Amino acid sequence: MAGFLDFNPDNVNYKAENTLLPAGTYEMIIKSVEVRATKGNNPHEYMNFDLVVRKDLDKVPELAKTNATQHGRHLFVSVWTLKDDAGNDSGKYDPKVLSHIAKVAGLPAINFNSIQEYMNALFNKPIRASVTIRENEYQGQKQKQNESTPIYFKKGATKPSYIGWYQTKYPLQAAMQQQLAESNPATKGGQDPFPTNEGTQTLSDKDLPF
Repeated sequence: MAGFLDFNPDNVNYKAENTLLPAGTYEMIIKSVEVRATKGNNPHEYMNFDLVVRKDLDKVPELAKTNATQHGRHLFVSVWTLKDDAGNDSGKYDPKVLSHIAKVAGLPAINFNSIQEYMNALFNKPIRASVTIRENEYQGQKQKQNESTPIYFKKGATKPSYIGWYQTKYPLQAAMQQQLAESNPATKGGQDPFPTNEGTQTLSDKDLPF
């Protein structure tokens, strides 16, 4: 009688294909956001954004070289806390950066009571993001990686020197917003806390934007 699994490590030689997203402008969904921190003696906290390239815009001409060919792929973006004068983690995020992200995600004016409440509000929101490719060197090894910076302020500046995230040019339909809200474990009662349209409709998984 055959057992549950005949395992041989010599037969498991799969390699992940770690190809970069081509540089360009993408319409994406903020699939999730969570707080993480680096390891070591001087840890640094950051918000990890999981962005997914939308698959519902393949026929849009301006996205022919981005969304149409890369839909469904993930891009992880780190938004770091500020450093203090000694170069250590201050434990505080730049409110200008967080406010910019909330605005491009289409959130209304609100006083967030916690970082978790802020992150929950961003789940499944559409944004428009500029993705670039840069080369890093780590432990003597050079490697290329994708980068997408929401917005950048030089220290002490009140105006940004770079903006990489914008409001979507292709808002989600009301039925799609509700479907995403129902699939969002952070959304209470399956209701979008910040709906932008009215109307109901049943959608299948293939209708979802990612």
